[in-house]
Amino acid sequence: MGPMRKFLLVTVLMSILVPASGYAKGDVQDLRATFAEILKSFREKNLEAFLGHFHPDAVIFERNRLFPIDRSRADRDDWADAVQLLFDRVINVEFVPKQIDYRVIDNTGMIWGFSKMKIDSRDELASDLDSRFSVTLTFREDRWMIVAWHTSAPPASQD
Repeated sequence: MGPMRKFLLVTVLMSILVPASGYAKGDVQDLRATFAEILKSFREKNLEAFLGHFHPDAVIFERNRLFPIDRSRADRDDWADAVQLLFDRVINVEFVPKQIDYRVIDNTGMIWGFSKMKIDSRDELASDLDSRFSVTLTFREDRWMIVAWHTSAPPASQD
């Protein structure tokens, strides 16, 4: 096979295997893009889009809850109800990640860092809530889905 034919074959194969966006499904860039979509749906208070990123059996451990929400059990609707209540009570809400890291191992994606939850509430004054967070996702059915979400208060200063 001549060099021109090899070049054309490689070009055709790459166009099939790598999407036009410049990253492959399931890689770190795809994980970053998915997280951006998750944050956008949250910021826009789009409940259906936001919850659509969660695996049906996901576990959510929020900083203000004593026990986790386990969507595989009767808690499945608790998460939807909690998010809807938040959306109903606020004018604007935004989860702003800081010092964020991403990692992909096989079909598992991990995102962790610190965040600030900016809230303009209908009932109270605006508030900012600092947290640390970790999100674990699985890549299945050609997309990333959240299987575990955890937020907690950041540790006191180590000074």
